[in-house]
Amino acid sequence: MKIDFYISLLLISIFLSSCETVDLNKNISVKDFEEKSIDFAKKSGKTDTIPLFLNEGQTVSEVKRICVNDSVLFVLDEMNRITKFSLATGKVIRQIHNIGHSNAEYIDLISMSLDEKCLHLLDFESKKILKYDMNLNFISSFYIETQPMDFIAIEDGYLVSAIDASDGDNRIIHLDSVGKIIGRHLPTQSLPMNVISTKTFNGGSTSTISVHDYNSKDIYTWSNNGLQLKYNLQFVDYKTNTEAIEIKECFILDDYVVFSFYYDDKSYYGIYSTSSLSQMSRAKLACAMASRENATEKTKTNDLLVGYFDPNSGVPFYPMGQTPTSLMGLFHADSLTGLKNWRPINVEDADLVLFVYHFKI
Repeated sequence: MKIDFYISLLLISIFLSSCETVDLNKNISVKDFEEKSIDFAKKSGKTDTIPLFLNEGQTVSEVKRICVNDSVLFVLDEMNRITKFSLATGKVIRQIHNIGHSNAEYIDLISMSLDEKCLHLLDFESKKILKYDMNLNFISSFYIETQPMDFIAIEDGYLVSAIDASDGDNRIIHLDSVGKIIGRHLPTQSLPMNVISTKTFNGGSTSTISVHDYNSKDIYTWSNNGLQLKYNLQFVDYKTNTEAIEIKECFILDDYVVFSFYYDDKSYYGIYSTSSLSQMSRAKLACAMASRENATEKTKTNDLLVGYFDPNSGVPFYPMGQTPTSLMGLFHADSLTGLKNWRPINVEDADLVLFVYHFKI
């Protein structure tokens, strides 16, 4: 009996080790999306709204980027103003507009990144990275050699995507905290002339860092081990001109991958559940190993929700930032008054509204 028991344990161990080496969800199959209108906010689960209020004389123009932690929200707008809001009160803590050519100033900010202690800014015009403290006081800055498209602060410095990378060059440049090049990653192709900037990185100090090259259908993650290919978006609808699909942005959450793309003058979103894979690989191990192809197909199709967002379908959905379990979008309050099927409850006097889409299972 003991021999049979040990043999059973050995077989289970073999099955488990085999399953862990099978990456069933690397390829995400995307199809049948062109005519689907989806209320994505409702599909995400709970959605919270946080009203935000400007002081007299202050304004926030079209929003470029947002960064958020547990207590504050930083907003970068098209006029290069940076506004810090308290999430507890919704009130402005400070607003700066440091336009100029000194080390502490910037000309055309295109991105910002938040870690536990500092807010980092990327100036496209000056090819400069600036570091401010959490109270928006200047700390330091340095110039970079390449023309930047996007960046993100990481533990040992920065990742910068180079808009001027030529065919065969590496798009991603790894810098230390003072701008020295540590490494180069992700061979790429030259960008079209009409591309000014695009979002390459999402995540941060508390979330998985996702990396996506312009118009690529590959989604990478960054860790201490470097750049790792995590997912590939496979558009398989024979009616669709896949070459015309432009992947815009990718977010990797604890249990989901959320991506957006542009096709035929319309914006689409995909929400892909990764949690079912881990559940299946453990709870239904024998079945998955016996029929790997079927398991893969189920993971590819049944766990993906993809379509376009109809503004009249419900709560607006336009994610711009993330935490490990949620996405966040920021809207001017007056832009929400025209929605037919949704009325904000607690934002009557607000200037802006932060939407928090919770994706935790």
